[in-house]
Amino acid sequence: RTLFPYTTLFRSTKVKRDKAGDTDTHQATWLTLHQAQVKVEASGYSQLVEIERERDGYEMEATDAQGQRVKIDVDPFSGDVINTKILRSF
Repeated sequence: RTLFPYTTLFRSTKVKRDKAGDTDTHQATWLTLHQAQVKVEASGYSQLVEIERERDGYEMEATDAQGQRVKIDVDPFSGDVINTKILRSF
């Protein structure tokens, strides 16, 4: 497991192994993991504990503005949240 080293907030975020592989050249134009995380946090998500790069984008586990633990799919070009699945509600 690789820790996300940008700030103290990011140190607890686990970056899982890249499942997409490095052969897909269109990924060269994707946002970086850090850029995607910043965009997601700016849209109201917090406490990101896991970020995974998939074939079609990023998948993150976070807390939404209502305090629910969610798994979100993030567009790799814009950083927009495109799908949300509630994992745990408080």
